[in-house]
Amino acid sequence: MGVHDGHRERMRQRFIDYGGQNLNSHELIEMLLYYAYPRIDTNEKAHKILDEYNGSVTRLVNSDPKSIADNCGISLNAATLFSLIGEINRRMAIEKWNKHIVLDKTSISGEYAVSYLDNLNIEKLYVVCLNSSMAVIKCVEIPGGTVDSVYVDVRKVVELALRNGATSVILMHNHPSGNLMPSFHDINFTANCLTALATINVVLEDHIIVANGKYLSFKAEKLLHKEGEHKK
Repeated sequence: MGVHDGHRERMRQRFIDYGGQNLNSHELIEMLLYYAYPRIDTNEKAHKILDEYNGSVTRLVNSDPKSIADNCGISLNAATLFSLIGEINRRMAIEKWNKHIVLDKTSISGEYAVSYLDNLNIEKLYVVCLNSSMAVIKCVEIPGGTVDSVYVDVRKVVELALRNGATSVILMHNHPSGNLMPSFHDINFTANCLTALATINVVLEDHIIVANGKYLSFKAEKLLHKEGEHKK
């Protein structure tokens, strides 16, 4: 038995017997690293990793594997374990919603958007296709989609609405910077989508921006205007 085997077994048994609530964050990280480093003491690495992310497990697991590996000096294999946890947590948050949830209130659609987009460190854009009752038909990520690529994304939004037989659409994207305020590109992109969708008789119901666990609704802020129109 190796020098660290007894300690590892005691830690595992402690988790099995009492759960993780009585373990410190660095101890949970230490245990996770057992599966990437079977022969070395991982306690020091666990402290270093947590310090690198200012004690935030949320920031750690929602970072991409390469940045975790580079920032913490650990293997890409070990870093991937943390990112997997972040993605599993995100899917758990999404699963709480009924598949055909009705998004007829800003409070509901806002929380729906947060479930999909909170804590992501890259910008993502989703199109939520709705039927005439405002129930979700399908929520689709536009791969590589950002509001800066306006013309490409507008075409894709229209194609998705047509393909899924949507009566209305909600756009959702995140600001990894943490700033909720819409940019010029956000506003311009929204106006272009509103105009393009109207040509196929589809309503742009809302555009929701997510940052730091909060959301901003274009509809609630009265920012839904066609291209060329101005707020009065």
